[in-house]
Amino acid sequence: MIHLRLLTVLLLAVCALFAVEDDPVLKERVKYDDAVAKLRKGFDDGIAKERAKAIPLLAVVAKKQVVKGDMPGAGRAWKEILRLDEQHAEARQFFTSLGTLDKVLGEIEAEESASSDLLGDSAGPAVGKPWEGNAVVRADKPLALGDLPAGTKITLQYQSGMWTFRQGAMNSPDDEGTPAAFRMALASAQGLITELPPGTAKSVWTWTAPNDTVGAVLRLSRSGGRAPAGSVTYRITVAKPKTK
Repeated sequence: MIHLRLLTVLLLAVCALFAVEDDPVLKERVKYDDAVAKLRKGFDDGIAKERAKAIPLLAVVAKKQVVKGDMPGAGRAWKEILRLDEQHAEARQFFTSLGTLDKVLGEIEAEESASSDLLGDSAGPAVGKPWEGNAVVRADKPLALGDLPAGTKITLQYQSGMWTFRQGAMNSPDDEGTPAAFRMALASAQGLITELPPGTAKSVWTWTAPNDTVGAVLRLSRSGGRAPAGSVTYRITVAKPKTK
């Protein structure tokens, strides 16, 4: 009886193998799944590599600030380490010694789950003073730029990152062959304003607000897709016009 069951299992496995070979649709699906798995692993490995580089550098900063007597500065560095690795022993010990570990972990959780606002307030940068930095845009959460008066100038340049839907293939918004659904989009409370073209890594993209824009955000172009995942980073400058 055992030998018969084993033979049955082997026959089913062989049949399944031939089914894949004979069914071109199934064959392509298997190829697609394999490719997605490799892309996802590469993406995850890249994130892990950058995290592994950043944490020891931040630890050096934190320890230098302690030596200087700058405890707030040290706290900021250790907090960023906990943001990257919640179980980091030295960072946890630092805040445990101050009796603030739970408070800091709660702050990190609140900051991560809160609605993102790149410029720190709903009004964005001060009028006449350009703001420059890195904009990290998650696929599942628009990045708020705030209200932008007519004449506001924005520049964006792709740095890194990819995103996707439903655990599919990862796409860079800056690649020529990427479908429109995966482009970076500038939108407002009224809806889509424009999609960024490919190639901004080499040629900076510039946009000037023709009218007052309420609730400007950066987001994945297709806003209604299922299970968006991933993130992208752009270098951004935002300059509001000076008042007359």
